[in-house]
Amino acid sequence: MNRITKVLIGTAFVQALVFSSFSLAQEKTMNFNFKNANLVDVVAKYQKTFGGAVLFESKSRGKVTAFNDKPLSQSEAFYQLSYLLSSNGMTYSESDGVIRILDSRSAQRDDIPVITELPASSPNRLFTLIYKVKKLKATDLEKQLRIIPSRDGEWKPVPKRNAVIVTDYYSNLKRVVALFEKIDR
Repeated sequence: MNRITKVLIGTAFVQALVFSSFSLAQEKTMNFNFKNANLVDVVAKYQKTFGGAVLFESKSRGKVTAFNDKPLSQSEAFYQLSYLLSSNGMTYSESDGVIRILDSRSAQRDDIPVITELPASSPNRLFTLIYKVKKLKATDLEKQLRIIPSRDGEWKPVPKRNAVIVTDYYSNLKRVVALFEKIDR
């Protein structure tokens, strides 16, 4: 390698470092630390930091606490916000770039995703899962595990399809699917 090539490679490397550092510095972050804060105020701070449209349609008004040792990216903050919402009986729905915050009980009959498999990762929101029972009868599975939905969750067997329809938060659906798979062998 000649000297000019080494200089060009070195210059390109330095420029790449500077550019990537600049890009990282430009990413918006949020100090997501709240002690006994009104949930509406937390949502307002999230919206002010990251922008977008948020409609708070829930009549609930909870107090929340969250502590983090570093500022959070938008996805990290939204993930934690989703858990704060669920712990207060709320969920969110997203459509056309608008986030709607709703009471979980009323959202079950609204715009929640219907899935047949759980995503690998998700903010804690309501999903309706259609689980196809393999070996048992759907009604037997429902009788054995009747108590597993969260306080805002519900489920119903569909005997003709040998399936169970479960609406619940992502965090509880992970547990439900794990139990179904262990029992329905």
